[in-house]
Amino acid sequence: MEDDLQTCIKQAKDLVDAQNFQKAYEVFNEALKKYPTNSELKDGLRSMQEKVLERISSKPVVSSLSANLRELPGDSVILNVEEERLRRWREATDSDVTQEDFQENSVNGATEALELYKCGEFQRARRLMCSGRESPENNVDTVMRSLYEMTLYKECTYLMTSLPHKKISLSAWMLGAQAAHELGLPTTAEHWTRKVLESDDCNNEERTEALELFMKIRKTRLFSEGDIESSVDIKLTADDRSVVASCKMDTHSVVFREQPVLLSSILDSDYNDTPACSHCAKCLISAEQFFGAKLLKGHKLLKDAVDKFWTNRTPLKCDHCSVDIYCSEKCKLDSWNNYHKLLCPSVSKHTAKLYDICNQFKKAIRVGSSKLEGWWMDSFSPVLLAKLWATILCDTSRDVSTGRGDKEGPSDVDIAISNKKFGSFQICGQGGITKRIPKMYDLMVKIFTDADQGRQYKITPREFNYRYSQINRNIQVFSDPDHPYFEFRKQIDSMPEMQNLRKVLPNSIKETVFTGLFRIQSSLNHSCANNVEIISGTANEAPGIHVISKRPITEGEELLTSYVDTSLNRQQRRGFLYQAYHFWCECPRCLFEGDDSDTCTECRKEAEEEKGFPACGRCHKAWYCSKACQKEAWKKGHKNICIF
Repeated sequence: MEDDLQTCIKQAKDLVDAQNFQKAYEVFNEALKKYPTNSELKDGLRSMQEKVLERISSKPVVSSLSANLRELPGDSVILNVEEERLRRWREATDSDVTQEDFQENSVNGATEALELYKCGEFQRARRLMCSGRESPENNVDTVMRSLYEMTLYKECTYLMTSLPHKKISLSAWMLGAQAAHELGLPTTAEHWTRKVLESDDCNNEERTEALELFMKIRKTRLFSEGDIESSVDIKLTADDRSVVASCKMDTHSVVFREQPVLLSSILDSDYNDTPACSHCAKCLISAEQFFGAKLLKGHKLLKDAVDKFWTNRTPLKCDHCSVDIYCSEKCKLDSWNNYHKLLCPSVSKHTAKLYDICNQFKKAIRVGSSKLEGWWMDSFSPVLLAKLWATILCDTSRDVSTGRGDKEGPSDVDIAISNKKFGSFQICGQGGITKRIPKMYDLMVKIFTDADQGRQYKITPREFNYRYSQINRNIQVFSDPDHPYFEFRKQIDSMPEMQNLRKVLPNSIKETVFTGLFRIQSSLNHSCANNVEIISGTANEAPGIHVISKRPITEGEELLTSYVDTSLNRQQRRGFLYQAYHFWCECPRCLFEGDDSDTCTECRKEAEEEKGFPACGRCHKAWYCSKACQKEAWKKGHKNICIF
């Protein structure tokens, strides 16, 4: 076995030295299936992937995507609270048990306890189960299963928290987890399910059952029923998640619509000059702003058309600042209650500084200046990052009035529970952000330390890096699909008498572009041969996105979008994806396209020096040493992606 491992390692290294990266990847991949924990194989694969990147881009931070089995932020805090709830309930229900009950024992304790449970004599039944500790393990399992079937979920959790762990079988852990889930204790349910998954005694069947239960629980924690349209479903596995179609879809169908959980206009100065609602992204431009007062005044036909067809949306300003504007009183109020009351420039000099830096950054982008180095480095706005923390804090402050919060301010529990709103957004490991933009980190710390007493959020370097990466990994650009000019132009084009007016109307316009966090869209996986694409669209009468099918989609088929410009060649696509998202793309296009003419895409044969192999006559993205290789590749799958 050791000789086989060393042979694989040597073969892979030789292929890397020969720059036959695709074949080397295949060798590493097969070897890791046999030896998944071997560090030499892992290091070799990582080194090879970095060598690929050195040919096209700077070296990335190497990190894997978070697995679905990991704890969510704040889970340890919530678990303690749930365990305390169970402890208090256990103590309350035991308060009227007599000393005789404590001493009660029986050779057939489990059998008798089950009869007592059926008769409603719970206290005596519990004592029989907990004092009869020499009862066979399968007796406990039998009682647990019967209790679960009788929907006595609290009694299941009582046994789980009363019996020694060594007396609890894998089956009992599973039943206890299911009971905890039914009782609204999801963190406890996940914790107990992990006991099964981490056990050395867990067989394949038990592991499969435990994984299914864990993913069912995790799905309910990450997504509420209202998040998911009936046309799609979310599937979770230990290491991945996917969005699948719940029904057949024709080409160009709207697969699903979605509104952002959070949004902010981008910083690129070319796309943010048009007024738009700060809360929902509706375009608020007037005809005078769009055409110019001079043109409107001197063109009667245009003026008449504007009066008749232009949709006027009067902007409403924040009562305390002139920075944010809104399309309605509802958006204005929702914005204030959800985050703006903590971020309004009128709140403190630090929040005012945040908006000032954004304006300076826009100007710096326009002139190509680097004077703001250390402040920011992305096109999405730091306001979006601040909104995330402010939303969590405002959520906890609302819970004070409902009894969940602490009048002294949000506790760790309040923060952990409110974090659920953003728990579904995956991250790529991206450390060291605070070192690259230390000034912005310091400002965010001041903003959320300077907040009103009782509404403070501790932003550590780890928290800053995590949230920055969370946004950077999941943001999607969009704009208002109902720009007033679109409907105006539609009306003009439909009227023959307005034909002369078209000469002064623009064919393209500038829009305010927003970045948003979309819970379902962010769960779409990547393929360079994607079957859906994302466009701006209306969702619940507000700007959002539409996910559109590019070809017919079958029921149960996974929906795949593209994270990268698919016009790039394979090497560029893989390099970008590995650098930005930390995975090595093995989609159909990447499998059946090549990098250059020096290597046969099918058999990996090297061409003679200065003599490349001929390319596929249709797509010109694969090269073959012979007709036989070309035909073989065509049968295997190249025909499905040729001229994609």
